[in-house]
Amino acid sequence: MNRLQELQSLIDTNNISSEMLAVQVVIYRTLGIDKDAAELAMQELGARRERGDSFEFENYIEQEVNKVPKISKVDNKKLSGQFNLQAILKLIKTYEKPSK
Repeated sequence: MNRLQELQSLIDTNNISSEMLAVQVVIYRTLGIDKDAAELAMQELGARRERGDSFEFENYIEQEVNKVPKISKVDNKKLSGQFNLQAILKLIKTYEKPSK
């Protein structure tokens, strides 16, 4: 069973919370992975809303996405097709932490 089938099974059996569905969207928006899972999660969140679920998934998603540190774009010329560990470490050390 692949990841998407597993998510569909959890939805079909009502064994996944709205919060965990929203996390699927956060994963896609922050890491750019599992687009299909995010789309399925959004469809289910919308259906649950229509059935009376009051979970404010839009606010939850935005809050969680905003918690992820933003990093500067990497200068690809400096990396020149290789992972330049010093440049990566410099980016990690100099990223701006979100203000609270």
